[in-house]
Amino acid sequence: MQAPVDRPNILIFMTDQERADVVEPDHPCLTPNADRLAAEGVRFRQVYAPTAHCCPARAT
Repeated sequence: MQAPVDRPNILIFMTDQERADVVEPDHPCLTPNADRLAAEGVRFRQVYAPTAHCCPARAT
């Protein structure tokens, strides 16, 4: 079954427990899949939240 063409295909990719520079090109960590997702999609470079997104998982 194919999705209707008028609806966007959205993937929200959130990671935890690393510094922001891990996904920068000059960092020694190799992240080819994350690099491809960032290159072909939209990357938000300045995002702010009142808590870390892992807090709900840690509270249980």
